[in-house]
Amino acid sequence: DGLEAAERIRIEERRLARPAAVPILFLTAAEPNEEQVRRAWEVAGAADFMTKPFVPEELTSKLRVFVNLHRQALERERAGQEARRRAERERAE
Repeated sequence: DGLEAAERIRIEERRLARPAAVPILFLTAAEPNEEQVRRAWEVAGAADFMTKPFVPEELTSKLRVFVNLHRQALERERAGQEARRRAERERAE
């Protein structure tokens, strides 16, 4: 299910020693129970949790924010990698 998939993503991120960079938005048609909501927030690191009926503008807005946050995280990671490479080259010279 979606919770298990999200938990596996987080496990893989930890295995790779990477921050939780993938924003996870849970969408469900079923009314979640308290344990499912707790797992989504605490274990899977949910960015948000929405149940049907979805308001299209709200969903679109949230997705846009999460995509932008993810892009910014990737840019910071790339900039950090480039700074480390530059420092290594300078040490080698």
